[in-house]
Amino acid sequence: MPRVINVRKRRTSGYRYHRVYIASAVSGNEINVAEIKLMIGGVDQLPTMSSETSGSVTVSASSEHATDQEWKAADDNAGTNWDNNSVAGAAWWKVDWGAGNTKQLTSYSVQANNIFLGNICPGSLKLQGSNDNSIWTDLESAHTGLSWTSGETKTYTL
Repeated sequence: MPRVINVRKRRTSGYRYHRVYIASAVSGNEINVAEIKLMIGGVDQLPTMSSETSGSVTVSASSEHATDQEWKAADDNAGTNWDNNSVAGAAWWKVDWGAGNTKQLTSYSVQANNIFLGNICPGSLKLQGSNDNSIWTDLESAHTGLSWTSGETKTYTL
């Protein structure tokens, strides 16, 4: 089990890995997200993904549905989704910027699916960073008690 360091101190350098850690869905086990954006100065740093890897960037997740893979949360298409396949417990969606690459993000956003089933949206989430993919640092306090509307995007500033 990866260790988590709960520190909310602004870094002067970036992280190789970032993950959106989702502690729970609004209700039940299934978690579904249409799009995730990881931004610096309001500009998304993720390439448009059409598979798990694009250039040096790789996305992964704690679990996925056979047709709703993790890369679909970064394909710039709100009509597709990443779904955790109803696996019980917390879920995460992660990006590896690649060897020698780090990013100091300033904000991120998460978009609800358009097929709207509000109970499967994230109920609690936060952004974390790591340079070794093992020890994770909370980059903010968790956002809890979330509710969503169809296609809604929530943006959080770090």
